[in-house]
Amino acid sequence: MLKPVLRTKEIVVLLYHAVGKNRWYASVNPLMFKMQMRYLRKHYHVVPLADVVRYQKGEIDLPDKSVAITFDDGYEDNYKIAWPILKKNKLPFTIFVTAELKPLPNLNNDLLRISWPELKQMAEAGVDIGGHGLSHKDLPSLSEAELQREVGECYRWLRDKLGRAPQHFSYPGGKYNQSVMAAVQQAGFTAACTTHEGLVKKKDNVYEIKRVWVHRNLGLMSFLIRLTMVIDWVTLFKLKRRKN
Repeated sequence: MLKPVLRTKEIVVLLYHAVGKNRWYASVNPLMFKMQMRYLRKHYHVVPLADVVRYQKGEIDLPDKSVAITFDDGYEDNYKIAWPILKKNKLPFTIFVTAELKPLPNLNNDLLRISWPELKQMAEAGVDIGGHGLSHKDLPSLSEAELQREVGECYRWLRDKLGRAPQHFSYPGGKYNQSVMAAVQQAGFTAACTTHEGLVKKKDNVYEIKRVWVHRNLGLMSFLIRLTMVIDWVTLFKLKRRKN
């Protein structure tokens, strides 16, 4: 019974938010981030998110221990702190930004947002810039017109300001439904990430890409464990507890 599980490729999309010396739960200390990136460079295959999408579609294969790196929201520290570390380690990554680039008070942090010139510089250097809505609204709660604006304007702002069409989307707050997925696809995005945790598998829905969240309370060992099939076991355990 265990053989199919043990043969599962450990392919993961990581979810970061911020990298800095602050108290926000979703922020990772720069020193820990450096350690994580060095380990990934030496022991994993770090691939662009686009390759994960192609893998899910069955267009390409990926080696075991493949990892894609993503950031949600679009904070200035992604540019000033995370990017230099990622460049030094030659690691590709994706940033999902709320296109208005305004403060996000509903996330309980006072972190500075990234700017369009910074995003433009990153995009021209090959960084994948994706959409995270226009203003980080709860997408399933919106009317059809509001949903189309929140997703469609996000796509158009990124395309027009960065000079290239964005390919990937991340649902703000991880909240979505069938109508939201349809709106994201209709806007022009070719794939979308969730906050559901687990390994990535072939034939998964490319508009429901699972990710593994990385936050400030994870030590290096906990980080490494979450890159393995253990993340699927933990997720299954949590689901069973909720049902009970």
